[in-house]
Amino acid sequence: MFMLVLLKKALKAHELGTRKNRTMNMVFGIWDSIWELRGKTLGILGMGNIGKEDARLAKAFGPTIIYHKRTRLSEEEEKKMGVNYCSLKEILARSDILSIHVPLTNET
Repeated sequence: MFMLVLLKKALKAHELGTRKNRTMNMVFGIWDSIWELRGKTLGILGMGNIGKEDARLAKAFGPTIIYHKRTRLSEEEEKKMGVNYCSLKEILARSDILSIHVPLTNET
């Protein structure tokens, strides 16, 4: 949901909509620069239960989904989920949006 809030500039629209002395152009003018998730590349860092659910929910919005995990999923699971494995360096370079789902440890 946070991805959509950022892409759709919902917080900015809310701020402008509640400000005194606003004009409708101020509120609706921000829509010229909103982004769609469709056509973007969503990188998921950490493909445990939460990362998998993130991928499942995001898939409906049409992004290309790439992921990185210490132990790669099986080809069958990747195909079923519609995701592609990438190295850490590659996912950082290719992602328009990066969703991080790793535990807080010294290693991560």
